[in-house]
Amino acid sequence: MPKLFTKNYKDFIVLDNDSGAVLRIFNDARLARKCLLGDEVSIDCPSGCELVNRADHPVIAGLIELNSKTKYGFTSRNTPIYLFCPFNEAYPSFVVGCSERDTTMNRLALVRFENVWTDTFPRGSLQRLLDVGAEEEALYWTYSPVACVNYKGTYPDPCPLNKRLILEDCFNIDPVGCKDVDDVLCFKNEEGKDYVYITIADVSAVVKPGDPLDLRAATICQTFYQDGVQPKPMFPSLMSDGQLSLLKGCKKPGLTLKVCLEDLTTSWFLTAVNVSETYDYESIYNATDLVCSLKKMSKAFGFLSEDSHEWIEAAMKFYNVTAAKILKANNVGALRSHSSPDMERFNKLDPSLSFLAMSAAKYVPASTSDCRHWGLNEDAYCHATSPIRRYADLVNQRYLKALLFGDGDLFPHINFDRLNAVAKAAKQHDRDLIFVRALKKAKTGTVCGKIVEIRGSEDLCKLSIYVEQWSLIVKLKYKKGHTEGTVISKDEKETVAVAIGQQVTIAYHANMSARAWKRRMVMKLS
Repeated sequence: MPKLFTKNYKDFIVLDNDSGAVLRIFNDARLARKCLLGDEVSIDCPSGCELVNRADHPVIAGLIELNSKTKYGFTSRNTPIYLFCPFNEAYPSFVVGCSERDTTMNRLALVRFENVWTDTFPRGSLQRLLDVGAEEEALYWTYSPVACVNYKGTYPDPCPLNKRLILEDCFNIDPVGCKDVDDVLCFKNEEGKDYVYITIADVSAVVKPGDPLDLRAATICQTFYQDGVQPKPMFPSLMSDGQLSLLKGCKKPGLTLKVCLEDLTTSWFLTAVNVSETYDYESIYNATDLVCSLKKMSKAFGFLSEDSHEWIEAAMKFYNVTAAKILKANNVGALRSHSSPDMERFNKLDPSLSFLAMSAAKYVPASTSDCRHWGLNEDAYCHATSPIRRYADLVNQRYLKALLFGDGDLFPHINFDRLNAVAKAAKQHDRDLIFVRALKKAKTGTVCGKIVEIRGSEDLCKLSIYVEQWSLIVKLKYKKGHTEGTVISKDEKETVAVAIGQQVTIAYHANMSARAWKRRMVMKLS
């Protein structure tokens, strides 16, 4: 069945839900005929689309305009109706009843679509007003709304551990306070050879395809974090921090890759692992014997490092590459493809900023002819080491078990568009979080940056400026000056010279009424 997609409720695409083929493109909200993002539609009409079936729309975060002079009538209970502007610009503005008496300021709010539409706006029901200053909570509701809703379904029974290889003396290294532990290690010397057992939580043994928890996880796709803490997990906390997590003193199911550190030969096992010790990235240096083993493992995997983070990175990369080779050989699963950089831009940038020329990695079917990961210099790479936190890892784990042990279905469905969309949304969440915190710290301010790209049309000049303090690029538009390499200031009182590599200062101030988070920060060259 065709579905409607849009990013801004102005430009629309109707896609075939099975093939992903574009069936229609239009650029007029009136032609959407009261359909919303993700709704099933028909294109039997001459233009635009017609509603066939409503999607299950999540709770929507946004700004309710209580401080506006314009009201949109009253509800049956004589409650004033206001305009509500979603932060997700894929949705149009709503009209919403609200009984809040303090109308001196606009408020963050959560609204649910009522499946009713006035002549102009969809109707929404107010779920609750968020506290003043709750922008970070609103970010979660904007980018991962399903994970924000408490799970009220049933939980699966624990996985039977009989017939699995029992693996003792395992340990994990994770950030302080980590609760969703999905990888552990174990070193053994067998017949004079050193081995490392890399174990990943066997989530697929607990969460079955098509179960309510699986369907929910397929919608959420990945755990969202703010500063690595306060996560909105893909699975309910009772599972992500409990039943699925490889916690100390608990025997849990795992999918284990055994690697000989002398010749890198490998074998796979279904295991029952018992974690006896847990470390963070600093405390591990006190475990002298383990440090020696970790350094040897890291060296065997091609990482010469004294950094505990890179020891774990080496183990996870080896596991993912080994898994990806199996998936690629059988043309099943989700691999990570990363294309080479824009070399023209790469060569123009300062070497310290060359990463800005890199493309973003994406999930692709393993049957894709070229799925090389340029950044890791691997012909095949996948995500398989975080099935508690990422749905792609869970699906790949199911494929691996089916191929290695005949355990499960070899054809689980993968919605690649969804996986990539959520991965992109996670990055947008992190960028918006930077803006939110900068504005919470000060409504006005300045920040330093470096011009990394200049593009323009006949009249406009678009500057891409990398701000190291924020670890992101901001883009500013200016009118072109009368001479080459200049722009006209916003107040049009002076001409400013601009060049790639130039250090600049950006002044910013808050516009807290703007819909999109990034638009709340109004920036200009200082």
